[in-house]
Amino acid sequence: MSLADRGNPGNITSRLMEKEKARDCLIPMGITSENVAERFGISREKQDTFALASQQKAARAQSKGCFQAEIVPVTTTVHDDKGTKRSITVTQDEGIRPSTTMEGLAKLKPAFKKDGSTTAGETGPG
Repeated sequence: MSLADRGNPGNITSRLMEKEKARDCLIPMGITSENVAERFGISREKQDTFALASQQKAARAQSKGCFQAEIVPVTTTVHDDKGTKRSITVTQDEGIRPSTTMEGLAKLKPAFKKDGSTTAGETGPG
């Protein structure tokens, strides 16, 4: 994650820009998170607490096999550091972070606004 400007959606028709609700859909999710936190007074600590609980629940569900019916295994070829090719099959969500801690979350810097409260710990991959 970075503080890079993602606010320019590219070539958007002027008709879309005339409609407030349509325009609002162009706001990046990270900025939406910042706006919601500010509007409703959601502190960084509350966001971190929620993120930790979410990661813990996801890890428990994954270990119980709750997501197996939702995941389609994908096989692909990867290259290691030495350039050797090998085939791997991804069989589970790799975005779940079971080792997440409050201490680790507290060390993360804001991802979307310099003085913001949303970090990579409260957001999903991508």
